[in-house]
Amino acid sequence: MLADGKVVAGAAAQPRRLAVLALLARAGRMGVTREKVLALLWSDEPEDRARRSLNQAVYSLRRDLGGEDALLGSKDLRLNLDRIEVDTIEFDDAITVGDVERAIRLYAGPFLDGFVLPRAPGFEQWVEAERASLRLDYARALESAAIRANERRDTGGAVELWRRLAAIDPLNGRVAISVMNALVAAGDLEGALQHARLHEALVDQELGLPPDRDVAAFARRLRTRPVPVAEPPRPGMADAEQAVAAIASADASMVADETTPEHDAAESVPPELVGPPRDTPRSRERRWWIPVATVLAAVVAAYAIVRWRANSPTGRHPVIAVGSISDYASPDSTGIGPALRDMLATNLARSPDVTVVSGARLLEVERQMNGGAASAPGAIVPVARQAGATALVDGSLYQLVNDTLRLDLRVTSLRNGNVLRAYTVTGRDPFALADSATTLLAEYLGSTAPTGTVADATTRSVTAYRLYDDGLRSYYLGDIASAERMFDAALSQDSTFAMAAYYYALASRTTRAEFIRRLRRAVSLAGRASDRERLIIQGGWAETNNLVSLRPIAETLATRYPTEVEGHYYLGRALVNGGFFLEAIAPLRRLEVMDSLSLRSRTGRCAACEALQQQVAAYMLADSMVAAERVARRWVAARPNEWMPGVVLGRILVSLGRIDEARTAFRAPDSLDALGSVWEPMASLWTHEGEFSRADDLLRRAIATGTEGDVNEAHWFLAISLRYQGRLGEALGEARAYRRGASGNEHPAPDAVAPAALQEAQVLRELGRYREAAALFDSISRFTVAGVESSAVESGRVWSLTHEAGALAAAGDTVRLDALADTIEAYGSGSNLGRERRSHHHVRGLLLAARGADSMAVVEFRRAIFSVSAGYTRTNVEMAKALLRLGRYAEAVAILEPALRGSLEASNLYVTYPEIRLLLAQAYAGTGDRDRANRELDWVRRAWVRADAFVKPQLDLAVHTVANVGRPPVRR
Repeated sequence: MLADGKVVAGAAAQPRRLAVLALLARAGRMGVTREKVLALLWSDEPEDRARRSLNQAVYSLRRDLGGEDALLGSKDLRLNLDRIEVDTIEFDDAITVGDVERAIRLYAGPFLDGFVLPRAPGFEQWVEAERASLRLDYARALESAAIRANERRDTGGAVELWRRLAAIDPLNGRVAISVMNALVAAGDLEGALQHARLHEALVDQELGLPPDRDVAAFARRLRTRPVPVAEPPRPGMADAEQAVAAIASADASMVADETTPEHDAAESVPPELVGPPRDTPRSRERRWWIPVATVLAAVVAAYAIVRWRANSPTGRHPVIAVGSISDYASPDSTGIGPALRDMLATNLARSPDVTVVSGARLLEVERQMNGGAASAPGAIVPVARQAGATALVDGSLYQLVNDTLRLDLRVTSLRNGNVLRAYTVTGRDPFALADSATTLLAEYLGSTAPTGTVADATTRSVTAYRLYDDGLRSYYLGDIASAERMFDAALSQDSTFAMAAYYYALASRTTRAEFIRRLRRAVSLAGRASDRERLIIQGGWAETNNLVSLRPIAETLATRYPTEVEGHYYLGRALVNGGFFLEAIAPLRRLEVMDSLSLRSRTGRCAACEALQQQVAAYMLADSMVAAERVARRWVAARPNEWMPGVVLGRILVSLGRIDEARTAFRAPDSLDALGSVWEPMASLWTHEGEFSRADDLLRRAIATGTEGDVNEAHWFLAISLRYQGRLGEALGEARAYRRGASGNEHPAPDAVAPAALQEAQVLRELGRYREAAALFDSISRFTVAGVESSAVESGRVWSLTHEAGALAAAGDTVRLDALADTIEAYGSGSNLGRERRSHHHVRGLLLAARGADSMAVVEFRRAIFSVSAGYTRTNVEMAKALLRLGRYAEAVAILEPALRGSLEASNLYVTYPEIRLLLAQAYAGTGDRDRANRELDWVRRAWVRADAFVKPQLDLAVHTVANVGRPPVRR
């Protein structure tokens, strides 16, 4: 809506232009780059046509929004919020300041509900992510407001608010109890019981599960007097499982798209094994009796994700978990029952179209549900359900005469607990039992038995398998040292056991080189493993070595084995690495939901934490800092006693210029004992803000009193701080001190130098010693780690050779640039890192700029950009220089401003803030904004108070340039 009360109409209401308007609205004060808009809305069109379409859309929007100043910027587009009111921005502001009542009033329903934009999958995924985030904030606001209403004894208001929360999260038992409590407090006992019946019906219909135990117990107590009051909910949705449940409901449509068509043999699958049938018009008609329309809408929205989590991720096919095998055949604790359990699960997963939760995944979920401890006997049912299973296979093992083993099995439905089938098989060894049982179970499930024997895909040694299984249990209980010994012992029994080799690598507690050596061994054996295990091993190798094969491996693993977290994690990583930042959100959110229990566990792997961290990275790389902040805050809420989420949130707040909030975020992890003093974030913050004396004092104290690791890191960051101050001679000394400390255990080839020298080479460049810098970068490019894939080595070479090209260009030596660009392109083509695949464009841009072809150089630099804020910031700077020479000042501003949001020690390591700000001053002056130009110059003046003598003339030159920008040249 415009400030004068007019509603957006005309061309602005057309679908594609409305989509542009939606992107601008959610970007808020930060704005959005044209490249991002093009990527989301016109990715299927040639670049020239797409840019013309965007230009026309911008023109039409400005016209229909009331004038040129309604939409600001050229490279980065943003709405003029002095003229235009945006309800989602007002909603975000209300959430930020804690005005939950206003936030609830502003929330008008799902974001862009019903809006469809054909041929724009990236935009659709962006809408889903924004919709989920807004809905989660709304849920938190409702809960907070309901708790406040309870506290002030506003019973009517509390009932209304709790009911609204139940409408968007209808299957949440804790919310249901809160509704019932509020109704009891309002004197509506029958209403509370009716809500319990409604909740019971929804859980049965949508999950196929018995009533929530706590809800049912509370309802039973309500039917007797006096009326009790259940335990009130904790405020703030701090419980990680509930927060993730809200996300799951919000992400329903994303997961609905992932279900696969029914297999031809689906009708042969026993219906009692699978969840509710697909939603048909007739089945929807049977829902007419649900009394609250909003609850019905929420149920329909949540249906797909609920079915996916609790029933089958592959349509009507069941998901099998293999439970305990009680061992009555072995006289002591050395029995093979547990190993037989994993053996059967592995073999059954080899059958076509049968989805089986792996034994390792069950162990992981078991640890999460028991706080890191082993499960009590009989606790496998809730574990299997949590892992996504719909049916359980378990049994007993007996010893018969003549060394024959007998395995009694039963198949139980996890919907209702009914025993569906029972089988008995006999054999001479557990491998024969697993093969025979698999044949029977596969037939029952409408599939066929796998070819060969389970021993072909695992090991022929019973002892090796038993040791491997013991290692798995130790690994998932967090006893990594014992696990490593068990896996090593298993390999000593059978050196070809692929999964034992894989976990032996994961349990490695030595050097990275040893981890890679072990993992390479597992890869060499992967051809003998089952298809699922082979993909997991190869995916781990591809991720470690940045291989382009990571994405296809991940897509295959996530599609064919959807209950395993590795496929979704690998897919998210592949998409982030490849530059498909917003596409990565869907698989990462799916992983977060799948592994939600790990958020409240303090031992073992937290895959959901990794998913949250990767989501933050994806949004930051997409320069969507507001979205990154929302995910980071969700992570902090889920893991309040962990240091990493607070540090990540603080870094985002620094990039947004919210320094006081960043200090608060950094202070929280600094008080934790997990890693002792977390001093580095504060040093980065002070360097970012130009408070160099504070940063330097902190870093020098760390050098004087810290551990060896602290000392090295402090040298690294002190070198950065000194570079920002123009004290390059001192910075060179600190960079060399870091190199000595960090390279102590590395022994490169005679012509190679360890990557610890990267900052030293950069300081040499800033000192004007370009050829020394180029030579050092070249030596770094020759460094290798023993055993790594050649493509990983080449990926590292791309990075170092790109820096070398920059140093040569700065020296005026362009002879080698063309050949370097070709080499970098060849090396980068084998990497799954989008930055490496684009780096050759940076070098070609340098060559064109040196030849005076600035317009063509700008095109190449633009092609080189992986992320405007967190890619290779040197590209931003070189592109800005060409734009300034062309007089395209606004474009220079647009490419330089995001460069200030990069990480000091990563994307911004190869350029300093003073260099960026001196260029920004010239760009601002060219646009007529001399106040901003002078502020940038003042920042550099303060930073360079103690700068080396040869540095300060750069400031004088910039001052002169700013003063004369836009003035006609003086003729001589």
